[in-house]
Amino acid sequence: MKRYKTLLFDVDDTLLDFHDAQDQALDQLFTSVDIEPTATVKHAYATYNQGLWEKLERNEITRDELMATRFPTFFKEHFGKELANNSLNDRYLQFLANGHQALPGARELLEDLAARDYELYIVTNGVKFIQEKRLRESKFEQYFKQIFISETLGAQKPS
Repeated sequence: MKRYKTLLFDVDDTLLDFHDAQDQALDQLFTSVDIEPTATVKHAYATYNQGLWEKLERNEITRDELMATRFPTFFKEHFGKELANNSLNDRYLQFLANGHQALPGARELLEDLAARDYELYIVTNGVKFIQEKRLRESKFEQYFKQIFISETLGAQKPS
């Protein structure tokens, strides 16, 4: 007998490998501006970016502030480069949207749960077009009854 009928899933690092997607996106972004994407540079960015997302979850900054400041501030602090605009953020998001590597066992788990008539839902933070594209290209969206993305709902998890 099933104890639960409805199951909620996150996307990043639950079904899809966010770190792989981020790593590839950063390689492409830094290379596009003639900065060698070393492990040290990418780690520094990942740490800085994670801190911003944590501030967003605590309502200390807005999503728009995060998107507008992360690359100009990071490039100024780490490379002394002033960015005239925030085009790097848009470029990075496009690169990130291409990353849809499934975590080991994720597809098999979803297939098994779907076959046993569980109601599956996505509840995820992140950028709407990125999460939708990653789910579509991974062919995971077919398993879910509905997908809830924080950007669309106007609230970050856990709110």
